[in-house]
Amino acid sequence: MFHKEKRAYMSMEAAMIMPMLIVVLVFILYIGFYFYDVCATSQFAYIAALRAGQQKEFTVEELEQYGKIQLIELLDNRLVAVDVWQEKIRVTARKIEVEVLAEIQMPFSNFISEKMGLWKINSNAEIIRTDPIKFIRNMRGKNDS
Repeated sequence: MFHKEKRAYMSMEAAMIMPMLIVVLVFILYIGFYFYDVCATSQFAYIAALRAGQQKEFTVEELEQYGKIQLIELLDNRLVAVDVWQEKIRVTARKIEVEVLAEIQMPFSNFISEKMGLWKINSNAEIIRTDPIKFIRNMRGKNDS
């Protein structure tokens, strides 16, 4: 009879510890997905801004459209836990700004997001529009004198 009581304690401990362990492991997995998506969106936003900034003959509207197309191509099917995102592209005479807004969409992520405000992604990238040829020629001219 003494041995049966010991087994009951072990099963009670396992019944209490295993759900907590599973929750912790799932949370660690979600954190990994979140950080991957944050890094990927910020990198893709910068690449889209850089590609748009290399176009010299485009108007402001054409640059915004080109940047949006580049960003959609980069983000499409490359994010782990994000299916829907919003992109904002602002083009001025001196710079191009790209912003990506998204939220992690996985099971139980809405519950955690509402309670703690987690899982929102806001990635920004900004480049200054320069003509590399003019920049290099100006630098050479300044160094020669």
